[in-house]
Amino acid sequence: MATVAIQSLKSLSQKQSTAKHLMKMFKSIYNDKTNMIDEEAFRKFAARYPNVVFMVDEITGDEGGAAFFDELIKVVFKNIYINLSAKLKTLVNFKIVVADASITSVEVIKKHFSNSITDSDKIYFTNSTANPESFSVEKFLFRNKWSAISINTNSYPANKLGIEYKLILETKKVREIKEIYSEEIVQSGNKAIATDAVNLIMQGQATQVIIYVQNIERINTIQSMMANEYFCQTNKKLKLNEDYMIINSTLSDRQRKDVAQFKDKVKFILMTSSASRGLSFPNTTQILVDVPKFNIETNIMEILQLIYRGRGNHITDLTKDKHLKFFVNEVIYYESKIDMQATKQKLVSIFTLLILIKSSILTRIDGKCKLAKQNIALVPVGGKGLEGNSDMLIESFSALISTLKKECYKPDCGHLHQIRNKLIKIFSEMTIQTTGEIYNNCQLADIKQMFYQSWDAGKLLNFKPLINPIIVGDLMIFKLDNKVSSLLNFRQDIVGRILKEGSLIKTLFKQAYYDEDTPLALKNQLVSVGRLLDYFVQQSSGYSLTLKEETASDDMYIAMPIVGIFAFDEFRAFTEPKNKRTFKTILRDYVSAHFGVGEVLPISHDYEDVPFILFRSTALKKMRQRIYNDRYMFCSSELNLLNLLLL
Repeated sequence: MATVAIQSLKSLSQKQSTAKHLMKMFKSIYNDKTNMIDEEAFRKFAARYPNVVFMVDEITGDEGGAAFFDELIKVVFKNIYINLSAKLKTLVNFKIVVADASITSVEVIKKHFSNSITDSDKIYFTNSTANPESFSVEKFLFRNKWSAISINTNSYPANKLGIEYKLILETKKVREIKEIYSEEIVQSGNKAIATDAVNLIMQGQATQVIIYVQNIERINTIQSMMANEYFCQTNKKLKLNEDYMIINSTLSDRQRKDVAQFKDKVKFILMTSSASRGLSFPNTTQILVDVPKFNIETNIMEILQLIYRGRGNHITDLTKDKHLKFFVNEVIYYESKIDMQATKQKLVSIFTLLILIKSSILTRIDGKCKLAKQNIALVPVGGKGLEGNSDMLIESFSALISTLKKECYKPDCGHLHQIRNKLIKIFSEMTIQTTGEIYNNCQLADIKQMFYQSWDAGKLLNFKPLINPIIVGDLMIFKLDNKVSSLLNFRQDIVGRILKEGSLIKTLFKQAYYDEDTPLALKNQLVSVGRLLDYFVQQSSGYSLTLKEETASDDMYIAMPIVGIFAFDEFRAFTEPKNKRTFKTILRDYVSAHFGVGEVLPISHDYEDVPFILFRSTALKKMRQRIYNDRYMFCSSELNLLNLLLL
């Protein structure tokens, strides 16, 4: 038995991905150069392995799932099975088994897995005329050539399921834009979730509660609020792995063992989507869900996975009622008076989201939902696409700092904070150079004045200071077809700092490496970077050193705000506030909301004039090509709601 993570699937070129390594399992029987099977070797293989089964679980939970499935088909059938003689085909039974709660019907399978072409998140919906069976088996031809069987169940492990919604709608008067993004916005929702969780336990309504929030930092905040509330009611402290546990993507091997050991004993389980798959909590009867308002299709799909986490106790699943409670926290901002039209739009958006969630839940449980006197089926699925594989050393530094940021949300991680801050200072002097693919014979600082001159002269149509920018909302994105140079400057003072603090940095690295709570991937990253820092210091001999890398790839882009052209002086004079979201973070999140992206550069959030990010995306070009077609006509939430009601 061998296991492979879909997340490891990366694009290496237009025609290859890291899935090529799957063929190593069959290197004794298949020659990939001649595309021939060694018949004698295959007979020996068949005698030892008469049944070869590939199992792919949670295939829609990762954008690379469909591509990974395609690679399996290529390995098993196109490379191996088709090249076998009729007699040899009878010796081995090849099967690919795909499992996912989102695959609810043959129709969804045909639509979503007809190919692995990059596509966006979506919600499939159809009219449902027949009453779906609780258990069904259906034979069909997959892609019109492969014999396939769809096995589906429609059920829920409870006597009854109650669904409740808690809408927290607040108004806030603001004077400046920065007040819109203040931390107090989410505190009301955090407090409501923490209070409800503790009350459910204290009032005997549940023995175990799952709290689902798609943000590690907020989970820690809610846990602190729960601890305060629990102490007020019991005069006792919440204890880790005795009263509560936190499950997210940054768990170490030891922490994962703790989850398996204590998950049936704790009262409170706080988790993100990375923990909502593959785990069951037999004692859970109450699930509190903070409804994410980003990546709606994917997050509804994750919620459908989440609601089945409370299962595994046969008696409880048959006889006890279970409850879901959704928390939606929204704020209406105003300057002088509340805009009633904006309020109505906000409410329509909220109710559209809640209708989509409930309809998707009912479809998953019963195979259909009743909406406006008609039965329909709503099935949310994630997007399809592959991330590019990084080949730049500086990108690996950026990946390490991103990993450290995630780990820093854990308690007792002061040494990780120190490592991250020191590495950011070391890698802060970075320059990215392109070969004339952004500005059209002009400088950014001059574009504003050139615009005014063209306007006054009536020649605005001839004003083309930029080379083919892709406009995405408020961003300009430039494709980099030629070589990109990244220069990491180890100035003499930086080298001196590394020499001076060398022993401290090594001590911090060792502390993180030998910490049982440090994930293995982070340990490996720390070892690599530690060796590289030693090498740079040795090469510099105490003097400045520049690390220069050049790369050319068909998936590299630069993004910057459109307003940067006209606010050049303001950006140049602006200083990033401490402990706030930086422009780099905002740009990364903005681009990520539209396209799948990997690590972004530069490493630090400092910039010389206008903020920008360099990123890779194999999906961007394909996604842009698929935007304007007959399946993406309506994007308005109001129209979507109207369409559902008028079905």
